Amino acid sequence: MKKGTVVVDCSFFLATFLPDEPKENFDFNAFFVYVPSLFFLECLNVLTVVLKRQRISREEYEKCLELFQELPFHIDNLSTIPASLPRIESLCNKHGLTSYDGSYLELALRLQVPLATLDKKLIAAAHLEGIGLIQ
Repeated sequence: MKKGTVVVDCSFFLATFLPDEPKENFDFNAFFVYVPSLFFLECLNVLTVVLKRQRISREEYEKCLELFQELPFHIDNLSTIPASLPRIESLCNKHGLTSYDGSYLELALRLQVPLATLDKKLIAAAHLEGIGLIQ
């Protein structure tokens, strides 16, 4: 089976293993997964909030942090350099996105690959930009 390529955002990734999220497992190993370099910081922030709200245990939190070390994700550093900011800013203004979500959309557009997200605004923006979705 040939691997496809996909950009995965934090909402989609965390929903695949947080116990109170309705998302089924997704086989990340079946794809070449690309993420902007801010991905792990965004995930860490969400996990910290989820832990504080007691949606996960300390053990589950630490297991997630260990999982980050094992992920075969391709990290795109171009999304956080000054030269990329005008394109991301333009997408954010056009679609009412945060800069974080704009970076996922920009990466999917640049690579011309589908975007895996559960974020409603990002889904709408991807549709308008002609980007395929995995939901």
